[in-house]
Amino acid sequence: MEVTVQNLGQGRQERSRNEGVSGAATPSIEANWREGRDLAHCKTPERGLRKGRKRVEVNRRMERREIYYSGRVQGVGFRYTTLQIAAGFQVTGYVENLADGRVHLVVEGPPEELDRFVCAVSARLRHHIRTAEESRGPATGSFTGFTIRG
Repeated sequence: MEVTVQNLGQGRQERSRNEGVSGAATPSIEANWREGRDLAHCKTPERGLRKGRKRVEVNRRMERREIYYSGRVQGVGFRYTTLQIAAGFQVTGYVENLADGRVHLVVEGPPEELDRFVCAVSARLRHHIRTAEESRGPATGSFTGFTIRG
């Protein structure tokens, strides 16, 4: 499992794997958006699935991501906006408010689609996000759609 912590205030990203290997610090996606840099690697973050199409293709390799967002992320429409963005992508999962003031996003889908979805969420809500802590693992397949919890 890989864990990524993005600190938008500092503009850096730190990665570590559970094997104890630590990667070098690199600019975070959100920091680039906040500073107005070109994000060509995100390839049109709003691109996604058209309505009425199958949400998830079974034959593709699936991945699960859990992201904890902090900042001014509650009471600003974060969950509803994330739900609207998810409707355009081949992803399943949920988003919820936590008692400590953070927002928890659990999402599953093809890795490339998850990259685009996370880029879209970060781009749309960048003014509210201070940090994002992300972990990756294999998909469980326990979701049939994308919902808001709590």
